[in-house]
Amino acid sequence: MLVETADAATRATDPGRPAEDGATATKRPVLAQRKRGGGWLRPVGRGRNAAAVLAAAATVLPFWGAGASAQSLSPALASPPANIPRTQAMDQACQVGPGLACQQAVVAAIDSARSAEGVGPLVLPSDYDSLTVPQQLLVLADLERVDRGLPGFVGLSSQLDDMAQAGAAANTDPAGPSGAAWGSNWAGGEATALLADYDWMYDDGLGSPNLDCGQNQPASGCWDHRENILGNYGPNPSMGAAEAIVNGVTSMTEIMSSAPPEPLAFALPESPAHLAGPRSSAAYLQTASDGAVYTYGGAGFLGSAARIHLAKPVVGVQALPGGTGYWEVAADGGVFSFGHARFYGSAAPLHLSHNVVGMAVADGGKGYWLATTSGGVYSFGDAKFYGTPQRHLRHGVVGIVPTRNGQGYWLATKDGAVYSFGDAKFYGPRRRPHLSSPIVAMAATHGGRGYWLVTKAGRVYAFGDAKAYGPVPVGALSGVVGIAAPREGRGYYVALHDGRVLAFGGASLAARERRFAPSTVVGIAAA
Repeated sequence: MLVETADAATRATDPGRPAEDGATATKRPVLAQRKRGGGWLRPVGRGRNAAAVLAAAATVLPFWGAGASAQSLSPALASPPANIPRTQAMDQACQVGPGLACQQAVVAAIDSARSAEGVGPLVLPSDYDSLTVPQQLLVLADLERVDRGLPGFVGLSSQLDDMAQAGAAANTDPAGPSGAAWGSNWAGGEATALLADYDWMYDDGLGSPNLDCGQNQPASGCWDHRENILGNYGPNPSMGAAEAIVNGVTSMTEIMSSAPPEPLAFALPESPAHLAGPRSSAAYLQTASDGAVYTYGGAGFLGSAARIHLAKPVVGVQALPGGTGYWEVAADGGVFSFGHARFYGSAAPLHLSHNVVGMAVADGGKGYWLATTSGGVYSFGDAKFYGTPQRHLRHGVVGIVPTRNGQGYWLATKDGAVYSFGDAKFYGPRRRPHLSSPIVAMAATHGGRGYWLVTKAGRVYAFGDAKAYGPVPVGALSGVVGIAAPREGRGYYVALHDGRVLAFGGASLAARERRFAPSTVVGIAAA
């Protein structure tokens, strides 16, 4: 029986099953409380009738950056299409106790579920078994986020640990800090932290023991634990976790928040490097036509336009110098800013007769230009207008690239023509190249004394001090959509529409590139 009230804790009586931590089996009332929805706090009933009882609490997360939603709907962050119940192997192995067999069975099930999402396997740190349960919950939440391109946690916050401990002792969702975005999860009767992670991330949808989700039809509570773990808590999220034994049964809690993480009760040796494998100086991001953002290496995920109703598809992405923010631009001139990237205006209200095809960021990141297929240029913030082509273009513009100091820009067209404005110098081509496929993108060298043009088929043309380091291998072709120079060093990245990124010259790929099954990628930017 589930009783729901509007302003009090909700109780659900559940006969339960034998406790999976080796404790004596008991039949007891289980407190199941969940807070979610309009405002900062709203009680909603919740129960669970499986081996463990879970509850989740979450606030309404604020927007991060103009037009940003609280969380991306990219394929790696969106809820799975179907619930994945615990496997028989998991139940059998973990009924004995939280030993190696249980760990291996749960990890195998997590890897299988991740594979269906296009996310790589779960790689636990070598010292995982020596960690406490709260520390293990931290590691697992970090891995679930980092492996999907989200910023991880640096450790366990003392303040959030205390809040998590209060929730664990009371068998309920812990309350988060006031004045900050937060989400929390609770699980009762779990044999291990790994099992709690599996239930929160992969066995929480329609048809699961998540009663708030409903058994026969979708409800607002489906996947709420997963959404808490993968929520947008800003570029430096904080976390707390706890475990308690209540009436002989385990009670685990975790809180994720945008509150400052310091002081730390426990710090990861290197966060999240020791979780995500060797770090690379590579940092870049891609955007898809539906607004999803994919981050790699040192680039942190700060939000996307995936949940925004778009009048026209997204066509490009540009990063703020320093990698602390980025913008997405849509074909109608709409601009969406995230992180520290500020919104300076958009061309959407102008109802342009030609689609916007690209964006260029002014020096210092305090303004930007938008370019249309017809060669029109629109400036915002401290970006100055330096001109547009004075004659009719035979072929449409495909991109705009700024000079090093932001006092000019280049426009490139599908047939390989380049137009320079302001202090941008023309380096070629002197004659239109004979192209077997159209030019799709342009990038400039660090010094601004050269640039590259790349065709849809992967051929790269270099001008000025730019060097061509080779075309895209024929076997890797799936349609090139963009080219970008890394923030440091030589070389360039080439992006394919299926999400793959290739590196040439001195550019290096992220040590552990996150491979998803994205909608069509349309642009790439170094961060």
